[in-house]
Formats: sequence, C-alpha cells, structure tokens
Amino acid sequence: MLVTDGGEISPQEIAEETDRHPGSVRRALDRIPELVEREYGSVSLRSKYIADLVHDAVKEAKEATRRAAEAGAKAMEAAERGVDESTSAFIAWAAKHDIDVQDRGGGDLKLEFGKVDDIRKKLREGFDLWTSADMPEERYRMAKVRYREDVGSKGNYLSTSEVKSFATRAWRLLD
Repeated sequence: MLVTDGGEISPQEIAEETDRHPGSVRRALDRIPELVEREYGSVSLRSKYIADLVHDAVKEAKEATRRAAEAGAKAMEAAERGVDESTSAFIAWAAKHDIDVQDRGGGDLKLEFGKVDDIRKKLREGFDLWTSADMPEERYRMAKVRYREDVGSKGNYLSTSEVKSFATRAWRLLD
C-alpha cells in the first residue's frame, strides 16, 4: 500500500483497507523500522530505493503466484486428459518456470525460457523429467533453446539482458 498510495498513508487507513485491527498494523510496522518511517498519524517508506525494492518484491511474488496457479492448472488438465504422472510432472515443471514448450510433432522441439541464472541447471532438470516420462532422449537433446541471461560488468549495478537464440542446441549445454 505504501508503494501504490504515493508513499504515505496512515496506519488507520492500512487497517481499514486490509481488514486488520489498527493495533495489529502498528505492531507489524514496529517490526520493520528499517523500511518505514513513522510520524504521528502517518507512515512512509524510508526512501525511493526501498520503495523500488518493495515494489519489485511484490511484483515477483504476484508473478510467482501466477506461475504456481498456472502450473497446477496445467498438471490438472494433463491428468484429466489421461497424461501419465511423469509427463504431467514435465508439463508442470515447464509451467512453473515459465518455459514455453513448442512441440510440433515432426518439427523441431523448441524450449523458450525466460530469464535464467543457470541455463545448464534448468536444462538438466527438464531433461531428467523428460526422460522420466519416457520421451525420446535425442529429441530433447536436439531441441532448439532460447533464453535470456544477465550480462554486464561485475562489481557494478548496471547489467543488461541478452537473448540467446534458438540456434543453441540443448545437447551443447547438457554436456
């Protein structure tokens, strides 16, 4: 609420918006003095930097919740279609990690990852689930992979993202 309401709000307003007792709100605010600044009748975040961190954390939490719900829905849908448990596990894993799996039968298998810290680790996880589902190992190894990773100089806060293309074959990253 502090991020979305312009940075300043009263504990009473927080209590009303969240259906909490004002005393509960005050106690919660007392537990995070490094993040908030309190004056009589109002509370605000200590800085724009903290506001940005809080905003990013809330945004990531919402995104993680969305991915988890989607993974559950895809696993349930797969179960209803009669897909076996191990195949369902691969589908749920891909949904959980926001991986777009494009499998057009006779065409190339494409795995489009979002931003990843360790593509080799993610590919190995997927490979283990893929082979557990009795899917052809060579099909996964020959998949075209696309992912985004952070690039930039170390020791500095500036970084950029770079997209690696479908030209990357999974087998190169698995070995």
